Amino acid sequence: MESDRIVFQMIFQDFRDQLNPDVALRSRLAAAIANFWRDFDSKIPRNSPAIAEWLTKELNTSDLARLNRVTSTEEYALMQLSASTDSCLSDSALLKQSVGQQSLIEMYAWLRMTDCYANPHATEIYLKQAKLSAGLYDGPITMVHATALHSLIAGKIANAIVQQLR
Repeated sequence: MESDRIVFQMIFQDFRDQLNPDVALRSRLAAAIANFWRDFDSKIPRNSPAIAEWLTKELNTSDLARLNRVTSTEEYALMQLSASTDSCLSDSALLKQSVGQQSLIEMYAWLRMTDCYANPHATEIYLKQAKLSAGLYDGPITMVHATALHSLIAGKIANAIVQQLR
């Protein structure tokens, strides 16, 4: 995915030699992240209302056999991906608005964004289960930048925001 490549490239080129990335660079990254999530979201089909109702009914049971069956369906994977993507779209919009504002608010927005990258393995499983991609690194939907971005946020970006406070 081009939007994935752009975020990945920013991490390993634009941020490589930046000890404390400035607001302009963080703002460009936030915009690239928001573009990535819009692109990712556009590739995730949504379940019909009837399927959503069926999933809710099937998931509201204590019968382990039924739970195992429903959680192994494409429809369940789409439900999980849609929920995750909706949250990440919201978080990336907050991030775009927050960069360069009060440091505490910006830090909170970056922290919220880490949740979108906290479990790339689960995202990969759901992409494969929904038959949307061959995984995070191959296929029509990729997320190569996931682990690197998570580390960048917890490292250089957090440090830069703390430096602003001093």
